[in-house]
Amino acid sequence: MLIEDLHTHTRYSHGLGTVEQNVRAALLAGLKRIGIAEHGPKHLFFPVKWGALKRLRAEVDLMNSKYSGRIEVLMGLEANLLGDGLTDVPSDTSIFDYILLGYHKGTVPADKLSRSWARHLLFRQADKYGSSNAKAYEKAMEATPKLLAITHPGTYIPVDIELLAKAASEHSVALEINNSHRSLTKEALIKAKALGAKFLLSSDAHSPSRVGNVLNALALAKDAGVLEQVINWAY
Repeated sequence: MLIEDLHTHTRYSHGLGTVEQNVRAALLAGLKRIGIAEHGPKHLFFPVKWGALKRLRAEVDLMNSKYSGRIEVLMGLEANLLGDGLTDVPSDTSIFDYILLGYHKGTVPADKLSRSWARHLLFRQADKYGSSNAKAYEKAMEATPKLLAITHPGTYIPVDIELLAKAASEHSVALEINNSHRSLTKEALIKAKALGAKFLLSSDAHSPSRVGNVLNALALAKDAGVLEQVINWAY
C-alpha cells in the first residue's frame, strides 16, 4: 500500500485546495504521511517566495498539532533545476523536511546549458543533451541538502537514465514515478533498478481530489518490476 504522498500542491502555488484539504484527503486515502511540496522561488509563473514558505511552515505545524496521532504532515519544496548544478533551493533549508528537485518550464536560464533548455520550450530538446542534463542533476544532488527525489525525470528535457540512476543511487536520491508526467518508460525503470536506484510514487496532486492517486505510476512500477525499490510503498 502507499504509505505517503510527498508531492502535492496547494493554493500557495498553483494548486486548487488548502493545506488542510490536502491533509483531509490524505486521511481518507489511508495515508500515514502527506507532504506539501510547493514550487521553488525562481519560477516565473508560480513562485513561492520566502515569506510564503515560512507561512506554509507554520500552517504545516498547525496541521500536525490538529491531526496528531492520525497523520503526519511534512513540508517539502519542489525546487527548480536552473542550470548545470544550479537550483533555487534557499540557503536556509531548516524549514523543510525534505527537498524535491526537477526542471520546469518557466524558469529563467542561468547558464549556457539552461539557455539551451529555453530554446527548446516549444519542442522537446534533442536526446544528445541527455548526458549533460543528467550531469547537471548530479551536480545539484551533491550541492542540495535534504534532497529526497528527482521529480518527473525526463519531462521537458531528456536525461540519460543510466547516468542519472547511477548518480541517484550514489547520493541516496530517489527517482520519482509521477502519476501525471509519464516520462519514465518501463525500459528506463528496469535500467535504473539494475543500477541500484530507488523510486518514489507521487500523485503530483494539484487538487485535494488527486491526493494519494498513484494508479498510473503504480501500474508502471509493477509492469517494470521495480515496486520493491519504491521507498513509499509497503506490502
